[in-house]
Amino acid sequence: MEQQILIFQLFIPFVLAGIGSWLITSAPPLDDWEPPYIWQSLAWMLPGVLLISLGIWMADFGRRGILDQPAQWLSWSSNSRWEWLVFLVPAAVLLLAMLRSLLSSTSKLSQVTWPVSIFLAISIMAWCLSDQFKGNRWSWEVLFAWMVVGCVAITVNLGSLENMAASGSSRWVLLVLAGQMGCISAYAAQSYLSLSLWITSCSAIVFGAFVCSLFRSTKGQSFGLWHLSILMIPLAIATVPTLFLADRYSPAKDRLPLWLIGTVMFLPTLVWFLDIVYTRECRQWLRVLVAFLICASVLSTIIILTKPFETEW
Repeated sequence: MEQQILIFQLFIPFVLAGIGSWLITSAPPLDDWEPPYIWQSLAWMLPGVLLISLGIWMADFGRRGILDQPAQWLSWSSNSRWEWLVFLVPAAVLLLAMLRSLLSSTSKLSQVTWPVSIFLAISIMAWCLSDQFKGNRWSWEVLFAWMVVGCVAITVNLGSLENMAASGSSRWVLLVLAGQMGCISAYAAQSYLSLSLWITSCSAIVFGAFVCSLFRSTKGQSFGLWHLSILMIPLAIATVPTLFLADRYSPAKDRLPLWLIGTVMFLPTLVWFLDIVYTRECRQWLRVLVAFLICASVLSTIIILTKPFETEW
């Protein structure tokens, strides 16, 4: 089982995301394109999106044990609505890639990406959490409260990640998102293994994009202009509802304190705040070190406060 996890949940998504991100960052820079440039962008963007989507799908099918059984692919089904993230995240990446390719100027893209991101956040949050009404788990009031908190967290996290990317951190900012995913995966692994594996495969995708960004650094001066924003935005949106579900399905005695849940929820914003206050004008290696120490401290706290991992999967 451990070997399957390494191959399907980590290695394959990592490799395909790295190649896909390389294709995406190879698209022409956005600057008042004419039709020929639009088609050139699509020629790079769409194969990159396809490879990233394949990484997500192969991780899910590998976890289900149907990757080598094509006849079973069309019988795919879900026990919980969050499992539809396997298709919702690639659809969101495709939507943002199409917007980037078809809009004719940087100002239009920046103006459109914000409301589209908020729409995606509300839609994905509502979809993932709505099945909590079954068995009267949550009331409408509780769902609305979590929706508001989650959408606020997503909005400020996206702004924080984009601001760091535009400030010269585009080579390493994805590590902050991967750190947040690692914290959620460690928490979910205690009681909801399939959710933890999904987050693990997402973190592998982020690491693949990170490796690409080390060699293909690009940045934009306003929201949504960074090439890899089309991947970062959907994955950052998907992390918050998975955190809520990880907490919801944890036994009462194993749940993390509320302050730590809030820290994980707003972790990219916390890193951004400390970066802008203390290290924004410092060398890049120091900014990376501070961001790493913050994420590692939160992850270590979660591991200490939760029960030990089981050795048998």
